[in-house]
Amino acid sequence: MFVAQCDAAEGKGWRSWEHDLKQVCPSHHVAWVEDGLYEDLVNAFEGTLSEKANSDIERVADFEHKCAGVASQSVCLAVVHMDAYQHLGLLTRFVRYGCREVRCEEVALCSKFPGHAK
Repeated sequence: MFVAQCDAAEGKGWRSWEHDLKQVCPSHHVAWVEDGLYEDLVNAFEGTLSEKANSDIERVADFEHKCAGVASQSVCLAVVHMDAYQHLGLLTRFVRYGCREVRCEEVALCSKFPGHAK
């Protein structure tokens, strides 16, 4: 959906994430999260991981390099982090996390989101 906004990343992880969400929890519409909240979702998920896992993600994602000059930094951060999750075998865990913590009724209108009042 928003991968085109982040030309710096391949977006394979993003496409796999969207596909897997449709299989695991289609009624939650996790991918409908507002553009600016993708970074919050990534940060909330990474808060559940070990320091080593986070270090590996940062190394593989290489956000500073891959997203330099990209207008939508939040979306680009999410895209490169999802590519890193896929590379590191964490994408399934991220999908499960999103299904457990997010529920959107419309695009950019979510009644459930980590760290926000429910």
